[in-house]
Amino acid sequence: SYVYAAKLFNFEAGSYAFKYDWKCYGEGTSTLWDYLRVVLVPDTVKLEAASNLPSGVTATALPAGWIALDGGKGLNQKNTWQTFNSDDIAVEAALYKVVLIWRNDNSTANNPAAAIDNISIKKLTCLKPINLTTSDVYAHSAKLSWSAGEEGQSAWQIALDTIAAFNPDTLSNLIDVTDTSYIFTNLLPTHTYYAYVRANCGEDGASDWSAIKSFTMTIACPAPTG
Repeated sequence: SYVYAAKLFNFEAGSYAFKYDWKCYGEGTSTLWDYLRVVLVPDTVKLEAASNLPSGVTATALPAGWIALDGGKGLNQKNTWQTFNSDDIAVEAALYKVVLIWRNDNSTANNPAAAIDNISIKKLTCLKPINLTTSDVYAHSAKLSWSAGEEGQSAWQIALDTIAAFNPDTLSNLIDVTDTSYIFTNLLPTHTYYAYVRANCGEDGASDWSAIKSFTMTIACPAPTG
């Protein structure tokens, strides 16, 4: 069976960030049998609780015009609260429904079923950097590069730490740069570092932080081989 919860919004054209907390255990890992999907659906689409999903809707696919707000795959196998942050998503000016879809098959009941809380929809005036990559990683230095989230951006801030779960908003030693790459120096050999980048848009404030990027430094003085 399939059921929906939906709320209608009038979107202006632009880029948006979607954030929410979710939990859903369901059934299946490689093949999803019970799962939650979170999608943006044009208001012209009619949704009804039924024994089948609309044509084109699966655990990993959506019809043309539907926008995934779940990373493109059904959510499940989590029995504690998780936080989902979307990429910057471009939306045309139109009426859209934010739709939560729960799909449940006829075997194996694993609680908890789907739950959503703390939904946030934010129109963005400063888009976050994308495509973070590292290169020239040595014992004490490494290069971090990225792509601007939109044309016209010319300033960014970098947050760097050796703790994977660090909060970049709490750091006081952010690195300010005016290029889409930066070479870190004086790093520690064999340590793993974690980096975020955000755009500094001046009067429009700062963007959200990028996805995290990790890299591991090499040994300072490798032993001879051969």
